[in-house]
Amino acid sequence: MSLQASGWTGLGIAFLGVFSLVFVLQTWPFRQGDRWLPGTHADGPFHFYNQLARRAPDHFRRDLAVIENRSLGAYEYFYRLINLVTSVSGTSLSSANMLVCWAANALYLAGIMVLLHRLQLHPLWCAVGAFIASQPFVLIGMWSGVVHSLAIPREVCLWPLPWFVLWFLQGPRDSGWMLLFYACLGAVYCLAYPLWAVLFGILFGIADLGMILTSGRYSQLAWLVASAVVCIALVALPSLTTFKAVSCDGSAVLDYNAITRSVYFTKGFRRLLVFSGLALVAWWWMRDDAAIGPLVNRMGILLASALLVCLAYEPVQRLMPQVSLLYPGRLSLVPYLIFALLAAVALNTHFATSPRWAQGVLVLVLLGITLDRQRWILEESRPEQLASNLEFVRFAERIREVTPVDSLCLMPPLLGSHYFRVHAERGLWIDPKDLGILSRSRKIFDEAQRRLGFQKTLFAAESSNSEREKVISELRAAGVNFLVVTTAQSWGAEYGLRQVLESGRWRLLAIQEAAQ
Repeated sequence: MSLQASGWTGLGIAFLGVFSLVFVLQTWPFRQGDRWLPGTHADGPFHFYNQLARRAPDHFRRDLAVIENRSLGAYEYFYRLINLVTSVSGTSLSSANMLVCWAANALYLAGIMVLLHRLQLHPLWCAVGAFIASQPFVLIGMWSGVVHSLAIPREVCLWPLPWFVLWFLQGPRDSGWMLLFYACLGAVYCLAYPLWAVLFGILFGIADLGMILTSGRYSQLAWLVASAVVCIALVALPSLTTFKAVSCDGSAVLDYNAITRSVYFTKGFRRLLVFSGLALVAWWWMRDDAAIGPLVNRMGILLASALLVCLAYEPVQRLMPQVSLLYPGRLSLVPYLIFALLAAVALNTHFATSPRWAQGVLVLVLLGITLDRQRWILEESRPEQLASNLEFVRFAERIREVTPVDSLCLMPPLLGSHYFRVHAERGLWIDPKDLGILSRSRKIFDEAQRRLGFQKTLFAAESSNSEREKVISELRAAGVNFLVVTTAQSWGAEYGLRQVLESGRWRLLAIQEAAQ
């Protein structure tokens, strides 16, 4: 199935259209004032402050969350990439993050469109399939795929998935070709987010095993084993530091993940079943199509393999909570992706010949998907979420202007308060989101819990003056310089705290002057 020049031209125009539409729909709530705010993804600040600490070591020198993440194995390569983009583009670190994020989104959508074009679809339906695949239903309880955010390795490194799916659907799956496929899978993910190599390796491995057993080509089993060994070796070599940190004696990682990530009967799991069911119907409908039947059948094998892992995940994680660290439920991304592909194939084949009422229903369904996405984004960008609150962002930027770079601050435990590190570029003594990343060491985990206790007492409305005074004394002894409060928290002067800055409903109080 060769692609003609006119096909590439039409595909390129359709890609620009769908990418522009997705970009506008994703970012318009975050376009505030004269800037784009970098989304609200909870993991974004962690990667941002690690990038900044490596680019400008004078920042966050006393921030416990940064100190305990000086070496992050495979992530180090990702951070170097972001800092390289910052240097080459001359943009701010936040802008470079969003640039990398949307470059990955573009590659992800382009992979889907090329895959659909290889299924002989009209460029319009290629764009529709890519648009469906850009919606937020892809993971059970987690973000993934196309998302507006700071650059997060787990999200950014999803961009090769549709290209690997294309290779799986159309490439040879025997002997050296299989070995090359898994070697590329390991090589792509070993330098950024190795867990994707593990999860996708499980997915494609089960699919290949199924095809080998059903075809009777048992000699290929040795090649599959060799391929798995190569993939694991490539992923393991740069990840030994991270593995040691997670699995070392005294780690509290399992304590932090003691609550299993239950998926049964959740909204995300119900969506998985609905979209998988629709994909199975479409697969059954088109499996005997002479032109695309073999490719559709391979999609069915991938779909069945992903569902097998997702359905087995719940009982296994209840017996072995450690599996929560791997979170195989993330493979629910694949059934939704296959649904988008098969839906586009079905629309390409039958939309024009369908009754008008059926066409209207299909258009309403597509609009419903879009509206649901917009509702979700609006919920994420509400003012209570500090990451998308322009008043707070400007206040944090003012703090950057009036405080030394090594200042240590404390925020109220509000939704998105860890974005203070992104906009103020100043260290925090503790934040509720720090607990997970400080769980590698039992000693540090206990210290983080102790600090969170002090934070809760300080900002609780029912705390007495003596309790607050005790906490402020602890903060002084710990070297904390500044306290961020809202105007509703009128206390401060009675504890000897000097007001440094006030903007809107926010105030910055000095506990003690930062060392110059």
